[in-house]
Amino acid sequence: MGKDRRPGYELLTALGLDPAGRLALGYAHLVAYGERGFASLPKEVEGAIEAARERLGGVGRRLVYVADRGFDDRKVFGQVLALGEEFVVRVYRDRKLGEGGSLAKVASSLALPCGEEVELRVGGRYQRVRLHFGWREVEVEGRRLHLVVCRVPALGRRGEWWLLTSLPVRGREEAAQVVEAYRRRWEVERFFRLLKTGLGLETFQVRGLARIRKVVAVLLGLAVFLWEVERLGDPFKGFLLQLGGKLGLPSERDGPYLLLRGLVRLLNYEVTQELLKQAKGGRGRSFG
Repeated sequence: MGKDRRPGYELLTALGLDPAGRLALGYAHLVAYGERGFASLPKEVEGAIEAARERLGGVGRRLVYVADRGFDDRKVFGQVLALGEEFVVRVYRDRKLGEGGSLAKVASSLALPCGEEVELRVGGRYQRVRLHFGWREVEVEGRRLHLVVCRVPALGRRGEWWLLTSLPVRGREEAAQVVEAYRRRWEVERFFRLLKTGLGLETFQVRGLARIRKVVAVLLGLAVFLWEVERLGDPFKGFLLQLGGKLGLPSERDGPYLLLRGLVRLLNYEVTQELLKQAKGGRGRSFG
């Protein structure tokens, strides 16, 4: 970052999402590449996986690690498998297969006989789109895994997903579950847009790594809170939307930014009331 291209910071997170849509923060660390004691990004990822398992796992909970192209790494696969957990990773690197041929050739020639409609963000808004998928068992670096190829025509060039998974895929239903797992990972992008655009994660100005980390911690907690408020959709959400300036027009969206504005106004009110009480009690004056 900066004109002299100094090493910057990278926020590494592990989020947990259950079938009901509840979101939990399993791990978050602002990686500073120039910090003393920093070893490597793979080491940081290793710590993130272990921390996520410790905080999000437990009796009766089955964890499936879902990652995007940035984690297309055999060491990551091996580490997750060593923990006894499963993974779904969108891959982009070509690999030689144990049975001959390459992953890219198999993916490009694989028949996609199944199709269904799902909700995805296309062109800046969420809508129902059609996707097509197929699957095949493959041997990658001595491991028997499954490759699920999915195409979403509405997404254009971004709409081809090669999903490599340790989950069993014996038919259409299990292949669809792999696609859905990755779609949920896509859905979590709303959380990061809220952090960056709604809460200004990349625009605040604070000096010093310790102070920056404190701000990031506050913003992460706030983002998780707003996600849950939006998910529940109870009267409190409606209250915050009204405080945020919702006009009730048919074209309005009940987005997180109105919720944030409403929350800020509510907190300002509470702080003002507390200060008025203190002033009234301390000076014996009344405020109307």
